[in-house]
Amino acid sequence: MDWGKKKNNIFFLLAIDLAAISVSYLGVNFVRTGNVLGPRLSIGNVSPFLFLLLIYVVLFFLRISAVDFANRSGIEEFITVFKYVLLLSLFMLLGLFFLKESEKYSRITFFCFIVTCTLVMFTARSLYKYWLLKVFRKSIYGKRLVIVTVEDQAEEIASRILKKKKELWEYELVGIIVVDGSKDLIGSTICGIPVWGNFDNMYRCVKREAVDDIFIDVPYSTGVHIAQAIEKYESMGITVNLNVQAYGLPLKYKKKELRSFGDYYVISFCETVITTRMVVVKRLMDICGALIGLLVTAVATIFVAPPLLIESPGPLFFAQTRVGRNGRLFKMYKFRSMYADAEERKKELMAKNEMDSGLMFKIEDDPRITKVGKVIRKLSIDELPQFWNVLKGDMSLIGTRPPTLDEFQMYKSSYKRRLSIRPGITGMWQVSGRSDIKNFDEVLALDLEYIDNWSVTLDLKLLFKTVWVALFGKGAS
Repeated sequence: MDWGKKKNNIFFLLAIDLAAISVSYLGVNFVRTGNVLGPRLSIGNVSPFLFLLLIYVVLFFLRISAVDFANRSGIEEFITVFKYVLLLSLFMLLGLFFLKESEKYSRITFFCFIVTCTLVMFTARSLYKYWLLKVFRKSIYGKRLVIVTVEDQAEEIASRILKKKKELWEYELVGIIVVDGSKDLIGSTICGIPVWGNFDNMYRCVKREAVDDIFIDVPYSTGVHIAQAIEKYESMGITVNLNVQAYGLPLKYKKKELRSFGDYYVISFCETVITTRMVVVKRLMDICGALIGLLVTAVATIFVAPPLLIESPGPLFFAQTRVGRNGRLFKMYKFRSMYADAEERKKELMAKNEMDSGLMFKIEDDPRITKVGKVIRKLSIDELPQFWNVLKGDMSLIGTRPPTLDEFQMYKSSYKRRLSIRPGITGMWQVSGRSDIKNFDEVLALDLEYIDNWSVTLDLKLLFKTVWVALFGKGAS
């Protein structure tokens, strides 16, 4: 579906939902009190109603209720509607409390609103979905689609498009052109769709019919001049959709983006799309957090430095080469919590590594850690100098744990995806009971879960969890 249609669908659905909320709110109030706006009809009673509509608009666009709207089953749609109405009611209750209007509305009124609004909104959405799938497609506003392909692929393509009727709700498949088909094939049907023509009449048969869109999927080896076909169909005022050959790779669930690449047009594939806006927001959060963190680090240094240096003479800070975003190397800083010869002694202790592979190193009661080091590790104070890495841009507040060079050299190719973002001071693994996780694949799964679901809300949630872990020492290493 093109963005214009998708945007229209979103706003139509929002208008339907707001109408359902209005009918439910005003109706319940009228039945309960005799006045549509509430117990005592006044201009002041309009504010809770307007607040209700405003809150729903915010919730709607935060969660984008129209996503997969046409694909959802009846039960899935009902659950979606119920969640929205319940969330809306909770915010409404909080709003009335702050507006000092809550005493005017009984619990039974809220219950009736939730039930009524759920039923009205679900019914309205179901009718709208029926209209989209059954009426709109066949109306003068629907788009008539023709497939241009080869005989070996015709049945598969037609069946796949027909199976996606809900997703392609605005399209009506009306014909198929088989470019390598014989004259005898013309007039027959494939998956119930008539074959209009072949290479000889692929333009004439379209010219005499009502066609809005054409979907072209032909191998490059067929001899059909794709550029010429696109130009001819476009000259008829028809929108041409060209299927890009992806070498048979199973790329259904990858993110795809069409963009210019010098003088070429390419389709870029990646697991997760991170927009410029997302990058800017995260970087601003990192800078603000790093500046605050460095002030805390300066204060902590006053108390940490004397006992640490008295117990174990040597440098106050420990710098180690780590692997950052997409394999970039950087120096990561910490308060030194180990004896000065810790790196040399690591080889002797590898046999005691509690992790199930050499991809991470961790042992209980590590003899290289000093007494002061155990305390600052327990409180995660040793991590504070990493705020300098965050300010420099080597790291982020939230991300994945940066591996050492020797760990990175043992990575499988699939493991490198955890380095597709800046590494972080904390992350999903650190706040998920890191002392209990011994399997690197579990760590990887948590890292990829973060990468695939990143949001500002998730970062804030992980920051609060990190503070909790640091204060109570849960899962610290």
